[in-house]
Amino acid sequence: MSVEQKFQILEKLGEGAYSIVYKVKRKKDKQIYALKKVNLEKLSEKEIENALNEVRILASLKSTNIISYKEAFIDQKDNNLCIIMEYCDDGDLLQKIMENQKNGSFFQEEDIWNIFIQVVKALEILHQLKILHRDMKSANIFLNKDKTIKLGDLNVAKIKKKGFLHTQTGTPYYASPEVWKDEPYDEKSDIWSLGCVLYEMASSHPPFRAQDLNGLFKKVTSGVYGKIPSFYSNDLQFILKQLLQVLKENLVPQESFWLPKIQNLRFSSLDVVQGNNKNNEEDIIQKKKVHQHSMSVGKKLKVLQTPQKQNINTYPQKSKHIVNLNLMANIQESYQKKYRKTFE
Repeated sequence: MSVEQKFQILEKLGEGAYSIVYKVKRKKDKQIYALKKVNLEKLSEKEIENALNEVRILASLKSTNIISYKEAFIDQKDNNLCIIMEYCDDGDLLQKIMENQKNGSFFQEEDIWNIFIQVVKALEILHQLKILHRDMKSANIFLNKDKTIKLGDLNVAKIKKKGFLHTQTGTPYYASPEVWKDEPYDEKSDIWSLGCVLYEMASSHPPFRAQDLNGLFKKVTSGVYGKIPSFYSNDLQFILKQLLQVLKENLVPQESFWLPKIQNLRFSSLDVVQGNNKNNEEDIIQKKKVHQHSMSVGKKLKVLQTPQKQNINTYPQKSKHIVNLNLMANIQESYQKKYRKTFE
């Protein structure tokens, strides 16, 4: 099967290190989707596993606030992995933040809460299933014109079978102190990254900025960041302070902690997204289905799977901070080139 047989490519939406995302129209019913094409020939075994991982997790989830999966196949023309996903018609959050920065404008606080609440709900679903997103950032939060928010890009998400994870991943500006220090981490690392996103929405730039990685390391691990504009409420400042706790034992990871507090805020227009604190039927999923779907998708794409015994969570244990900085350098370089003014 090739993409051209089933879909018409309308435009390119974005490009990553080894993938391109297109807006496409399915020929048989004119439905609009997002197509992610992953160039397998350029990938290492670990990167192939990450690409497959996104398919497995997306196929296992059904949630109002997580990008939905439609299908996956190998394009016979170019041997690319093609992932068909839900299309969001209003871009991503980073684009909106960049527009604000360019225009010298800010989000209305009502809009910040609307986005934040829905992202919290998406994280709550993942964390209930012991899935860590591990790359929570504004570029991975997608918007719709009807104000529904979708969390996406799960290619480095990982199911936490027990205890803590050790693999360093994610984008440096949003990475938690534990990740920077090569320490074990859990769901609280996603919560820290969520705090960075909340700050970025309020200030149009990340909470921690520096000219180089050593400087960024010092700022993140100290947890010192500037104040958000004073016209935002004490409620917003309070939640932000709770999210960006350097000492992880002080950080409350359960998303069920945040929603009741936010529901007491004065913004009545948020009722449409607050709903009940319990997940609705569409968002409820049995944990065993994650494994079942993973096995099913894995069998369909088994030609791409890496050997089961491969340990993809191990990095050389040299000087702790130097290893960490080197691993982050390549990610930061490409990210900062595109959005340099935001991060300096």
